Amino acid sequence: MRVTIHQPNFLPRLKVLQKLAAADVWVVLDSVQYCDREWQNRASIVAAHGDCSSFWLSIPVRRPHGRTSTIEEITVVDSAHTATLVTNTFIHAFRQAPHWACIDQYLTTIRGFLGADHLSSLCVDTTCALLDTVGRKPEIIYSSSIPVVGKASGLMGAICKYLKADSYLADSGAHNYLSMADFPGISVLWQEWREPKERWPGIESWRNLSAVNYLCRDGNEGLAQCLINGVFSCETEPSSRIA
Repeated sequence: MRVTIHQPNFLPRLKVLQKLAAADVWVVLDSVQYCDREWQNRASIVAAHGDCSSFWLSIPVRRPHGRTSTIEEITVVDSAHTATLVTNTFIHAFRQAPHWACIDQYLTTIRGFLGADHLSSLCVDTTCALLDTVGRKPEIIYSSSIPVVGKASGLMGAICKYLKADSYLADSGAHNYLSMADFPGISVLWQEWREPKERWPGIESWRNLSAVNYLCRDGNEGLAQCLINGVFSCETEPSSRIA
């Protein structure tokens, strides 16, 4: 069983989606502190027309306990406004994109999810809708429902041990804090992120852009190919491709 642990992100980046698509189980890390101005309530969008400028699509949220609020406690300020905001933004930014039909279908799929009162539900459901394009939606488990404690590497390891994971899929950012001692008997596979070769006006790198930017330009098949070709390697084993 391949487990990955990641915070819920709003319309996540390709790198994040690729890791989720390779997992059997996605543990939604909602029991940790919410961080403002990261990826949890906003996505970077590049318009597919005009000067192809980039901007943030942000969901206004409410933190009931201020800075100490956990992700599971974060609520959407106005769900009706959110649904309208996302729909109008997609139409404005992507209506002239080569694969607008894919975006239009995606909007139809997520329309019922955009009215969620909690940010985590909004993020998870809309992310799973993107993963459905490749038929690789993992089982969803929320960390707030798992009776373990710890911080950073210790928490990740405790979650994997509780779930009896065979392997843990980690991204390169985890190199800064992950300790192999917290994963006894569990293979830690590191994501080897490789930028898509496709380039479009206004896009020099896909690293920090929402995956919907790729979907509108390369379509469902292009997105699927990008996600299922993720490469993960173990420190003690040769690189292996999870397809």
